[in-house]
Amino acid sequence: MPRLIALPALALLAACQMTTTPQTTTREDRIAMGLNVISECGASECGRLNLDSQLVDDYSIVAPMTQVRAFMASYSDFNDLADISAMSQLR
Repeated sequence: MPRLIALPALALLAACQMTTTPQTTTREDRIAMGLNVISECGASECGRLNLDSQLVDDYSIVAPMTQVRAFMASYSDFNDLADISAMSQLR
């Protein structure tokens, strides 16, 4: 009886295995994605700017975005609060 249960469980687990390799993203790709996120946020006047895992050469370009109430930049190269010091609206 345990074999009858184990065989379908093994088949199910085998079907769940990833068959593709993760895509490698270059620094230039991450910078382009970061700029795209900033551009889309500016166009839509988003309230939350999510730059998690993105790169931006100069974060001071987000400082004039007064509609942004939340700024997220984990796993990025953001390291200087002076770049966004004008964003007093952040919560």
